[in-house]
Amino acid sequence: MSNENKRKTWQHPWSYREGILVTSAILLVGFFIQAASGGVLLRMAGFPWNLLAGIVFLLLLTMVYFLGKKTPFIKWLGGVKAALPAILGFTILVLLMGFVKQDAESPSAFVRLFGLSHLVHSWPFILVNIYLLVLLGVVTLKRLTPFNRKNFGFFMNHFGLFLVLFSTALGSSDRSEERRVGKECRSR
Repeated sequence: MSNENKRKTWQHPWSYREGILVTSAILLVGFFIQAASGGVLLRMAGFPWNLLAGIVFLLLLTMVYFLGKKTPFIKWLGGVKAALPAILGFTILVLLMGFVKQDAESPSAFVRLFGLSHLVHSWPFILVNIYLLVLLGVVTLKRLTPFNRKNFGFFMNHFGLFLVLFSTALGSSDRSEERRVGKECRSR
């Protein structure tokens, strides 16, 4: 029997088991909040509030990383055993977007209640997206110090993905506002 099987859940060092549990909990909490809120569509606040939220997120992430980078929890967040289950959870939500028509006016009350008809604007998607941003942020900061030639490719790959997810999340509200204003102008 391997040490992995003898180890109790939540005993460090954490493994894929805890990664799956954390990601599953985030998804379940997200779906619970979505249903409890009546299936409401969530929207990110527009400029300048999205910029302020992004700055606060980056400052908090950086502060927590540098204050706790030696703790087992932060080390785990910067590892594969946290990342793969989170990527799987995110992928499941993206696949659901492909299988369920993304229209806020879905005829099915169940689909609307759990946010399946507007996943990008639902609690499960936003919580998993934030979790992925935290994981990417931690691993990017981990490879930033010490910055050397060996870490450059890894850093650029992960920082690029972080930047895409981060800017997409924060900029989505301005883009949808732009579309709404454009439709109003065309209808006049």
